[in-house]
Amino acid sequence: CRLGTGDLAVILLGDNHAQATAAAVQSVNPGSALLWALGGCPTLRQFSMQDREQADNCRAFNESRLRLLRETYPGVPVLLFSRTALYLDQSASNRFRVYFDEALQTPSGSLNDQFTTEFVNTVCAIAKSNPTTIVKPLPEMPFNIYKGLHLKSHFFSAPSDIAIPISDYHARNATALKAIAKTEAACGVGSLDPTSYLCRNDLCLGTKNGTPLYFDDNHLVDAGNLLLRDLFTGLFPRK
Repeated sequence: CRLGTGDLAVILLGDNHAQATAAAVQSVNPGSALLWALGGCPTLRQFSMQDREQADNCRAFNESRLRLLRETYPGVPVLLFSRTALYLDQSASNRFRVYFDEALQTPSGSLNDQFTTEFVNTVCAIAKSNPTTIVKPLPEMPFNIYKGLHLKSHFFSAPSDIAIPISDYHARNATALKAIAKTEAACGVGSLDPTSYLCRNDLCLGTKNGTPLYFDDNHLVDAGNLLLRDLFTGLFPRK
């Protein structure tokens, strides 16, 4: 969909984290943006997924977006968003987990290497026609923040915020962060780090002063987007 008015300034491409974070981008974008997002869709061209129908939809979506970038919107800056850890989480119940051959459906260094190679290839293909910036993964909370606040109010009288150690963030997103670093080196894309705004004192916040920053455990609400808006100010002229 088209967000805002005026000249097209940026294309937001990715999964539902692109949707959840679009408000932060648009709060500093003086023009309009195109939002191209498909929930549960990694930024990959060639891959398999536990949910095979979802994988088919995602591959078709990504190929159509890459074609549009080349043919219709060359030169328009692209911001990439992805909840990468979800796609690498090998829990049996996770229908979004990806693999690249039948033998590598379990956690392994080879699976991570194959993911990284395909991620680099896909993003570098985008960067050939469009200046590209990757937004590093958002911190994820261990439970639904709204439900957690409700339970917390029943059992604890002293106010305190819900947070996770930033070391947990780095552990969960280790492969994603390595893949992003390799992509930057391979084809000159840039990256933006949301932890600079959502984390402090080695903690990543799920609430701030008792206000939820997330709708559930990983999608930002307005309060979270307000904290994140300055991450994107350098991409646009000041309003």
